[in-house]
Amino acid sequence: YILFEQEVLNNNAIASGKQITLKDFFCLFLKDYAEPNLEANTIEYYKNIFKRVDEALGHIKLQKLSLTHIQKFYRNLREPGVKIVQKKKGDNANSDAKLADITVKKYHTFLVTLLNKAKKWHYISSNPALDIDTPKARKIEKAIPTKEEMAKSLNLLDEAPQKYKVSTILAIEC
Repeated sequence: YILFEQEVLNNNAIASGKQITLKDFFCLFLKDYAEPNLEANTIEYYKNIFKRVDEALGHIKLQKLSLTHIQKFYRNLREPGVKIVQKKKGDNANSDAKLADITVKKYHTFLVTLLNKAKKWHYISSNPALDIDTPKARKIEKAIPTKEEMAKSLNLLDEAPQKYKVSTILAIEC
């Protein structure tokens, strides 16, 4: 009786959430929130990013989606061979390519956003993605040229066309 009372108080949304999959909720999210409120390019971005989410998690009922499911998904995104590499003519694509950490972080941000909306709409009582540490993007050390290397590069510009001189000097100065 207490559970029934709680479900009635939550407008039966959480009770019905037990029957809805992540994929079904994403369709509702698009129809009821994204399409009326977001720009077309954001909606397209969400649809593209959801393709991979759907393959791994789309079949799971919202109420059953756990921190473990999401962590396993992130771990899978970091495995070799996950990245889809476009082969160019005569190019040897790396089949062991991994997604960049920043890309995994984008998936995390998307899932947090989607599941926050599911919580707000009372489909779930808590957002499991919030309990996961945000995937950290590794900082890339950038090589800063020495004064001598810069001078050598600028000397090479003497023989370059004017448009390259201007763009290079602007890039250095700004």
